[in-house]
Amino acid sequence: VRTPVHQACLGDDAVGYGNVHGLSEPEAWHTYIDDHILPTESLHGFIETMWKENEAVRFDAEIRNRGDGRLHWACPPANVSSIGRGCALLIRSDVPVTPHERVVYRHPQGKALAVHLTWQQRTILFLVTHLPHSEDAQIAFYEEIEQALREVYSDWRTVEPDDYHPSGRIPTRREVIWAADHNQVDDLRRDCLPAWSRKPTPGASAARRALSQYLGTCDAYRHFHPDGRVFTR
Repeated sequence: VRTPVHQACLGDDAVGYGNVHGLSEPEAWHTYIDDHILPTESLHGFIETMWKENEAVRFDAEIRNRGDGRLHWACPPANVSSIGRGCALLIRSDVPVTPHERVVYRHPQGKALAVHLTWQQRTILFLVTHLPHSEDAQIAFYEEIEQALREVYSDWRTVEPDDYHPSGRIPTRREVIWAADHNQVDDLRRDCLPAWSRKPTPGASAARRALSQYLGTCDAYRHFHPDGRVFTR
């Protein structure tokens, strides 16, 4: 029951994430953001944009000129195929820009992106990741992301004073939203349809849990639905 004078609540906003399988075509881009994202979500992370740098710059300029928001992104180098690569974060215009909003990490192959921003008066690290498919590569990727973020937060020259920590620990004041396509599951009974239909990857699961512990995050779906039966990764 709402009070007569409605006060904004977190439930009045939404954060989203998706694998877009390519957004280079202008029609696909406009359909995705105009019909599905901007009407409902103030923050949206997405992977597999398959953008080159010039495409990300163009779409960012377009959405800024329209007054609808802004983009942050990670793209592969010009000499590397963009197929299956590219991450981005769309921030709607009703999320105020602060002096400290910026990208703090871009994966060199465009497979991860980390952004500092303020959302709903909360200091946020928004992390987007897209894991490779083999277990060994997944383990290396999780370790690479943690090491990269530790380097960010242990370098006083690159972070705000309140974010710095000599061991690279993420400050408790900065809440973390981790939007990820892990390409692996933890529980073959709950996370697979049909159950047990995927190969177990205990090493990748352990590496993911280690990164999650460093970030201070949990699987939001599993937190609220411990025995739910949907794909979560």
